[in-house]
Amino acid sequence: MIGTWMPVIGHIHEGETATAAALRELEEETGFAPGQGLLGLWSLQSPNIYYLADIDRMMLGPCFAAEVNVHAVPRLNREHDDCRWIPRDHADRAFLWPGQRDAVKQVVRDILDPDSPVADILRVSLG
Repeated sequence: MIGTWMPVIGHIHEGETATAAALRELEEETGFAPGQGLLGLWSLQSPNIYYLADIDRMMLGPCFAAEVNVHAVPRLNREHDDCRWIPRDHADRAFLWPGQRDAVKQVVRDILDPDSPVADILRVSLG
């Protein structure tokens, strides 16, 4: 959406797994991929749910979190005109939509917390 900060987002193509779609969208929108700055991928347990008035539909999709090399620089495609890295304690304020803010909370709680009982379970194999 124009004028807002958006995470990498996209659609799953027919015959494509959700994980493959997440990796494809991440590479298309940022240039990050295994061996190209991407260090890890995790599936979040809460899906992203939102309404698109243009087509009068509720949209439901899986959410993923990616870890990239601290020195990696994104190569944005035409869908984005800027990017920024922000401190963890400001991340929930960076997004407009509640589902995106909730995803940040899940990442902090379930992946970044060193005592998380589920971080290893949520990790997705990069191949």
